[in-house]
Amino acid sequence: MLPSWLNPVRPVIHAALIGQHCAEQRWMARPTTSWTSDQTVPSTDQNTLVTSLDRLLSARPTPSKKWLPSPCHVSLILPDSVARYEVLPWTTSLMLADELRQFAIERFDMINQPVREGWSVQADWKNNQANTLAYALPHALLDALQNVVQQHGFILNRVIPLSALAHYGRLGLMRRNELRIMHSGSSTSALLYLNGKLVSHLVEIVRGNASDSTRRLISRLQMSELTPDIKLDKLAMLGVNPINLQEIIDANAPSHIRLLNPLRWREWQ
Repeated sequence: MLPSWLNPVRPVIHAALIGQHCAEQRWMARPTTSWTSDQTVPSTDQNTLVTSLDRLLSARPTPSKKWLPSPCHVSLILPDSVARYEVLPWTTSLMLADELRQFAIERFDMINQPVREGWSVQADWKNNQANTLAYALPHALLDALQNVVQQHGFILNRVIPLSALAHYGRLGLMRRNELRIMHSGSSTSALLYLNGKLVSHLVEIVRGNASDSTRRLISRLQMSELTPDIKLDKLAMLGVNPINLQEIIDANAPSHIRLLNPLRWREWQ
């Protein structure tokens, strides 16, 4: 059975508040309309994000199919700068959802990013014997986004930050080396998988311009797990100029380079 947020029978709006804010409405698994807003300032705080979502939904074109079932269900992608992340090491004894969530909360405490109160914490094992990515979003932000969506007559189905989408969108077992680098306007993020298993997640806040942020991120990767002897099977990018990744392309020789679209969910598999 398909998850509720991918149910093709009812209309769904996929909206992304990253880079240039954009949205696409789909029905019966096919796009019916798409649009962007005039928002150009990176969304770095709650008030800006809420205002940006309101503008984006207000810019929605009038549907050409008046008979579409309603209301629309909204799936929303947020920039990584508003989320907290922690890589969780594989632990055989933690199979229950509540146990894994408590483990994630304790790991956030260890890195001095407490999420016990006022935060929604999510984590799940993607593959057996592989690390996973826990993430947390503030309740105040989620409530504010929910209110905006309801004001437009829609239902908020899912809210997920960009790196979590990149990680949990990887369906099935992939025994390959893969790097995903994504720019979300206010931050640049990287997920590195070796032999199909998550080994590193980094977020670099944009200070100055995006190119500098990307270079700092690459430097951090190369000082840790991404050594020149590692050959990449795949390099996937979102909102990043390939020229800024030439050093990785030359050193790690990815056999496949792909540009990602945040509104094309299947492309993240």
